[in-house]
Amino acid sequence: MDHQNWLEINGDETLALDWNLNENSTVWEIGGFTGRWAGQIVDKFNCNIVIFEPQMFLVEMLHKKFAGNEKVTIYPFGLWTQTEEKQISSFGT
Repeated sequence: MDHQNWLEINGDETLALDWNLNENSTVWEIGGFTGRWAGQIVDKFNCNIVIFEPQMFLVEMLHKKFAGNEKVTIYPFGLWTQTEEKQISSFGT
C-alpha cells in the first residue's frame, strides 16, 4: 500500500489500530514521538504499552501526557543492535 492509499482509507485511524489486543497484552512502541499512536492503542485496548523514545524533550512530553497511567512505561532511550551513542536530529525543534 502506498502513502496515498493510506491517506484515502484514513490508515492512522483504521489499519494502525487494527490489532487483536486485550488488557493482558503488552505493546512496544519504538520511537514514541508525541504518543499519539500509543494513546490510541491504550485507550482502545486498555493494554500495557512500553514506549522507547531517545529525545528528552519528547520523553518529558510523554511523561506529562501519560502521567498517572500505570499501563504506560516510558524509557528515555532508543533501541539499536548494540550499545552505543548516536547523533539524532531533533525533528520539529
